[in-house]
Amino acid sequence: MKAIRCILAGLAALGLGAGCASAPGGVVWATGSGSTTHDGLQRVRWSDLGALFLKPGAGFQGFHAILLEPLQISPEQPGEPHAGFLPDKTFPPTPDYLEKMQAIYRDSFAREFQGNGFALASQPGPGVLRLSGYALDLVLTARLDPQNAILENQAVQSFGELTLVLDVRDAANGTPLLRAMGRQPIAPDPVRGFSVNSIAANQQAQRDLFDHQALLLRTQIQELEQTPALPPAPAPAR
Repeated sequence: MKAIRCILAGLAALGLGAGCASAPGGVVWATGSGSTTHDGLQRVRWSDLGALFLKPGAGFQGFHAILLEPLQISPEQPGEPHAGFLPDKTFPPTPDYLEKMQAIYRDSFAREFQGNGFALASQPGPGVLRLSGYALDLVLTARLDPQNAILENQAVQSFGELTLVLDVRDAANGTPLLRAMGRQPIAPDPVRGFSVNSIAANQQAQRDLFDHQALLLRTQIQELEQTPALPPAPAPAR
């Protein structure tokens, strides 16, 4: 998973520092420690996508298609501290679970973009955005085979959680344009509260997660299309 760790190299320090810098187009740059990635992206002060980094000076006009790379998944390694507040008992993902998660991710992002102004591309080229997704430190807290444990308490509030990184680049030249990261629960609708553990309920929670993130990302990209070019990066603090 060397490629995944390289993506995160500039996101490790998420402190915003003490300041921010207003700029045209509704973008407010964060300043201070952790506000710049190793490959030149600048953090935005506020975003529904979590930690959002954009390419200063870049334009998002002219992109009409998206190339979806397969979701790369990195389960939490044994002995690592949990990234969130989770029970001690966890369950390792099976190959089948990971394969289905990748399929759900692709379906969610394909439906959201294809149905709202983007074509699905099969190869890089002009006007194509390349979206790479990374599910990091995946932790599962509900049994994956609830049908084989009918005597156990099957009510769950969450199936686990993961850190989702969305990396968007110009597919023609590989230039990074947008990167977002946030810790996301794999959980039923909070209005319903607890859910009976089942394979179907687990997969629906994954679908809800990816549907929501796909909507936020597509909306963010189309909002950026309305700005001729992003403002330059803020001047370094003295």
